Amino acid sequence: MANKETKYLIKSLFIFVAPIPLHLLPCDKNNNWQLDKGILRAQFKVNSVALVTVSHFCYLLSVFNQLTMTRFILVVCSLLMLITASAQNSYFSSYFAGTGDSFLVSQVSIFDLGNEDFRPTGANVVWDHNNLYPFSQRIRSFTTPNATGFLPSYLLTCAFNCFNSCYSDCLGTGGIDFVCTGLCNAQCNTNCLTSWAANFNLAELTNDSINLGITSLTQVYNLYKKDNSGLYQNGIGARISNVPLVVAYDNPDRVYKFPLRYGDSTVSVSSYAIKLDSIPGTGINFSFSYKHAQTRSNYVDGWGTLITPYATYDSVLKHRSVIHNRDSVTVFGNTITLGDFIPNQFVPDTVIEYSWFDRIEGVPVLKVTAWLINGDEIYQSAEFRDTIRCFDPIAIFGYLPIPATLNNGDDSVEVNFYSLSFNANTFAWDFDDANNTTNNAQNQSPSHWYTEGGIYSVTLTVCNTACPQGRCEEITLPVIVVDNRTVGINGINTTNEWNIGPNPFTSSISVEHSGKLTNLPQFSLLDITGRQIDLSAPENNGNRYTINGLDTLPEGVYLLTIQQGGNQQIVRVVKMGW
Repeated sequence: MANKETKYLIKSLFIFVAPIPLHLLPCDKNNNWQLDKGILRAQFKVNSVALVTVSHFCYLLSVFNQLTMTRFILVVCSLLMLITASAQNSYFSSYFAGTGDSFLVSQVSIFDLGNEDFRPTGANVVWDHNNLYPFSQRIRSFTTPNATGFLPSYLLTCAFNCFNSCYSDCLGTGGIDFVCTGLCNAQCNTNCLTSWAANFNLAELTNDSINLGITSLTQVYNLYKKDNSGLYQNGIGARISNVPLVVAYDNPDRVYKFPLRYGDSTVSVSSYAIKLDSIPGTGINFSFSYKHAQTRSNYVDGWGTLITPYATYDSVLKHRSVIHNRDSVTVFGNTITLGDFIPNQFVPDTVIEYSWFDRIEGVPVLKVTAWLINGDEIYQSAEFRDTIRCFDPIAIFGYLPIPATLNNGDDSVEVNFYSLSFNANTFAWDFDDANNTTNNAQNQSPSHWYTEGGIYSVTLTVCNTACPQGRCEEITLPVIVVDNRTVGINGINTTNEWNIGPNPFTSSISVEHSGKLTNLPQFSLLDITGRQIDLSAPENNGNRYTINGLDTLPEGVYLLTIQQGGNQQIVRVVKMGW
């Protein structure tokens, strides 16, 4: 669709170069003027010189038309090309991905970006990035937010906040308790469903996690609203220790303004906050909040031709986003701005995104991310639309909750596995127990029920069938299931005989037994992947043991195992950096 300026140009050109239809004028077949000259002189006050001109007007028009027809045909062709070019240099909302769309992209190693320059701007530019070398692939998949599993969590939180306000207002205006309860329940459920539908109509699963310092958000979905005016990120859906959480933005992030046109620029200011009353998966009460604020400046700074290893795109728009971040953490009432004490090389406060759009693709055909450090752009990642390639698969997986726990009254505990593998399109899981024939063992992210405590060696085998003979890789990790139901030597059990502190810890942990020890205890420490941490010999003072030298450990959740005789106790401990 042509823009307003193009329409005006078309009208003007037709006025000045189109042939004049003589049959609509008073000209006869010999190109002579048919109106009476006396009438022209008497009624329109036309002088003698003008009459001479009028007498030859029809003849002159016939000559003009003969000379103009060829030019007119050329101009019409040019206009058609102009309309086509105008449409191609605009990228509309309808071109961008919708629910159910998937796009295969190849990822480029950071080490192969040093010789590339993605900065050139302007009109009719040729960006030649044919030498980008892909090392892995992933699929960008878009779905409806209702299919992500986060709707119940959103409704629960939304309805709770809505009900408290509604109920208080209702009672304050003289309402009756049970009437206010029913009225507010119905009103809030309706309002929250409406809010969900109004704010989210598109979702994309990312391969990223969000590190909050003491815990991480995993299985992160970007929750968008897409309409004719832009693509807005209005929220994040994620899991903390397998507990679904929806974080609604206080102010939405306008990722793209539609339609994209060369020269357009926008600014978007957005923010969100995550507040926790405890550290999920640890059982530790802990007042904590994380706030993210950013300013996004978008500019469509170029158009032209883009060459990638996959294809040549003759009409692309180049989109540049400069994102200024400001993150802060509040712990025990004390607020810390991360940028004030974490070097810019590790947590950049400015990120630049370059994206090239072609109207035939629903996502950028090339996207590059850079960190701005001391005025220099340091390229961090790049990915481009591609076809399937034969790459060696890389097997990675995680699981939640950590550890899985069997409590009194439980016959089994559900463990949710999720694959973070690359370059794989088939998955096979071995859960290392008698119930290993789970019907979803071929799924990418299955769940499995364990009925006994223990340390299970779970194996994931992934393959890439795009290769001529197929290529596979496997990874085995320990999965810890704690059995709180009984105390014995067969499973991993917990007791209350040991007191552990401080928790969270910074550099050391003290462990004290409440009774008389008959055997010397042995201590081990595992991170959340099951990797064992080397510990120094603990200092002993009676029934109290102190494990030192933990100050160099990364922040996060760990599992402290205490083996004493035939019993074993596992305690979740948290390493903090202050």
